[in-house]
Amino acid sequence: MSSLEHASNAKEANNKSVNFFITIKFFANIMKIIYNNIIPFRGFAVVNLFGVLFVRKNVILTDRIINHERIHTAQMKELFYIGFYVWYLAEWLYKLPRYGNQAYYNISFEREAYSGEGAASYLHNRRCFNFLNFR
Repeated sequence: MSSLEHASNAKEANNKSVNFFITIKFFANIMKIIYNNIIPFRGFAVVNLFGVLFVRKNVILTDRIINHERIHTAQMKELFYIGFYVWYLAEWLYKLPRYGNQAYYNISFEREAYSGEGAASYLHNRRCFNFLNFR
């Protein structure tokens, strides 16, 4: 085998490994989306349960909404899912007397998600437990 053939084979092998890595990363970012009329309850458009999006049938998902929910999924993973829901509820109950019906918007998880939802690269640059900076 000539050195040119060897270089060509090495380049092909490198391309295959790069393509394989990108494919894995691509599939890791796909969210399961379920459209239905039951979950979420009326008055809500989308709910993220353990990384699965439940969407009302008449809602059009934008990139911004999907990015918002991906940020929540990252937060869930950091707190082993159940911890996210316990913290979310506790923080909402804590902020309810002060903020009333605006308590939802003042939860640290929501503040981070709304802050980063417009930037497609937000999750790539996000530090772990970044929601703590939004208290």
